[in-house]
Amino acid sequence: MISRAVGVLTAERLDSAVTNRPANLRTNRNNKTDRKDLDQQTLAGSMKGEVEAGNKAKECANMDTLRCFSSVNDCSFSSGVERRPLVVRRLKLNGPERERWQSFMANEGTVFGSAPWVNLQCGKRDEALFFAVEDELGICGACAVVNTRKIGNPLSGKFVIQGNPAIREGVEDRGAVVDLLFEAIDREARRRRVLAIEFEGLWSMWPDRLALERHGYQVRGLKGWIVELKGTEAEVHRKVASSFRNLKNQAQKKHNVTISESDDVAALCRLWSETYERAGKRLSPGTLAYLKGVYAALAPSKTAKIHLATRDGQALSGCFNLYFGDTIYYWHGGSVSGERFGASHLLHWSVIRDSIGIFRRYHMGGSWEIYENEELRKRAEGVSTFKRLWGAETHDFCLGGKVLRPFAHRVFTSWLLPLAQKLKSLKT
Repeated sequence: MISRAVGVLTAERLDSAVTNRPANLRTNRNNKTDRKDLDQQTLAGSMKGEVEAGNKAKECANMDTLRCFSSVNDCSFSSGVERRPLVVRRLKLNGPERERWQSFMANEGTVFGSAPWVNLQCGKRDEALFFAVEDELGICGACAVVNTRKIGNPLSGKFVIQGNPAIREGVEDRGAVVDLLFEAIDREARRRRVLAIEFEGLWSMWPDRLALERHGYQVRGLKGWIVELKGTEAEVHRKVASSFRNLKNQAQKKHNVTISESDDVAALCRLWSETYERAGKRLSPGTLAYLKGVYAALAPSKTAKIHLATRDGQALSGCFNLYFGDTIYYWHGGSVSGERFGASHLLHWSVIRDSIGIFRRYHMGGSWEIYENEELRKRAEGVSTFKRLWGAETHDFCLGGKVLRPFAHRVFTSWLLPLAQKLKSLKT
C-alpha cells in the first residue's frame, strides 16, 4: 500500500535505528585485516547512525510526531545513500509553523485548508487539528480537520476534513505521503473515539478516488466548475456565451447597473436568502452571524470580499468571494426575485475581468456526480448551466466518509441528533 517502503519507525524506536553498511565494503572471511577494517567502519557508521537517529527522535518527540517512514531510492542499497524519512505529525501552528502551513496551502491546497478558515469552523467545544507529512524539503502533504463534539466524542464526535488533503506537486512517493496522512487521521480519530470521519462538502478538490477507497471511505463523486483565467481579457471573454455577454453589456450600458465592493454582509445575506426561498429552501437562523464572523476575520487580509450589483440604490445581486493562493472561490451569492436587469451577469464578469493576470482560476463551486432524486438533479442542472455558460469547465473530484463506530453512530444520528434538533426548534 505504501510504495517503496523499507521500514516504519515510531519516534520512540528511532534511537535504535542504524545506517546501512556501505556497499563498497565486502566481508572477506579469509582476510582478518579486511574484516577488522569492515567492523571498524561499520561500527563507526552505526554509531553515527545512532546519534543521528537519536537526534531525529528527540526532534520528532518535540514536534508531536505520529509516525516516521523511511523511503529510499531503488538503488539505495548499492549506493549506500539513504533519503531522510517521511515524518507525519500534528502541528500546533505556533509562530513559523503557521507561516509554513499557510504558504503550503496557498501553493498546493485551498482556502478551506488554511488556518484562519479552519479556526472559523470551530464551535465552542470543537478543536482544529493540522496533520502534515514532511520530507527533507519541508511539508509535502497536509490536511486540516475539525473535531466536532457537541456532547463529547464518544456520543457525537466527528472528524470533518476541511476542503481536501493537499499534496505537493511532483513529490516522490506520492502514494506513501497520501497513505501516511490518511493513516494518521484515522489513528487519531480512533484514539479520540469519534463516531465518523467525513469531508466537509462540495468544495473538495481531491482527485484520488482510489486512495479514499483504499482507506475505507465511501466515495462520492463531484464536478468542480472552474473558469480558467489564462490569457488576455479578450481571450477569456470569448469563452463566455454570447447571451451572457449581451446581458452584461445591457446591464452596464442600458440599465446603469454598477458594481462595487461592499462590507454590507446583511445585504449579501438577504440576497442569498431570497435565492434560497425561490428554490424552496431556508437559511439557518445563525447564517448572518456566521457570515459576519467570516468577513470580519478574513476581509482585513483581502481573503474575503463582497461585491454588490446595484441599480438606483437597490442591491440586485451580490457575491461573497474568497481569494487565496491562485484561486478565487465563489463561496456564496444571490439575487433579488423578479427583474434583475442582467446584474448577476455583470457582477460575475467584473470579478473575472479584474482577476485576469492576477489569479489562475475562478472556482464557481461543485455539483454532485449523482443526485438523490430527479428534482434535485433538475435544480442543480440549471445552476450548472449558468456556470458552464461562463466558460467554466468541469473537473472530476471526489470526497468521502466512513463510520468508525457503527452502533454509536446509529444512536447519534437516529435518536440524539433528531432530539437535539427538535429541542432547538422549540426554543426558536
